Formats: sequence, structure tokens, C-alpha cells
Amino acid sequence: MTTTGRFVTLDIDGNILPGDWYLRLSGEGTKMLRGEIDMTSVIPIVPFPDNAAFISQEVPTVMGPGTTRSVSLIFENRRITNWTAADSYSLVYAVTSRQGYWL
Repeated sequence: MTTTGRFVTLDIDGNILPGDWYLRLSGEGTKMLRGEIDMTSVIPIVPFPDNAAFISQEVPTVMGPGTTRSVSLIFENRRITNWTAADSYSLVYAVTSRQGYWL
């Protein structure tokens, strides 16, 4: 028997998806089939509901060993939730096999 298939990663097409993406997607599909949410042709979830886009930075060009400097990083909230300290939101830089991105 000949096989010609191969395993690929979730981000092979350049779109970064969380590891539980297909579990979440099938869960939403189940809700549609049960009539718990409306049927739609639009994917009812977003991969990262609380992510950010890097806008700009102001950082020193040189920092000597042991020095402490202030920097400015500006991000845009690209999703549906308001970020508040009370809700313990924090900015995290994640790296995949292909690229890094801000969450």
C-alpha cells in the first residue's frame, strides 16, 4: 500500500493559530448543530480574542552592562476586550517556528 500524505503544522499557510483551534472550532460547530447558537457561514470565533499589534517603540541605541533605561512601546488593542489592570492583563511576546508576535 502506498501513502503520499504528510503531517503539517497549523501555521503552514502563514496564519498563526493556537494549538486548541480545531477543538474550539468543533465546539462552536456543535453548538450550531444543537441550536444553541445561530447557524452561520462565518467562523464564530477568533484565533486570539485578545491580541495586540505593535505600533512603535522608543528605545536607546546603546545600553551598557548593568544599566537601567526607560523605553516606550506602543501597541494597539486589536480585539474585543478592554484591557484593565484589575483583570490582570499583561503583554506577552510569543515566538513560533516562523515568527514572533504580540499577544
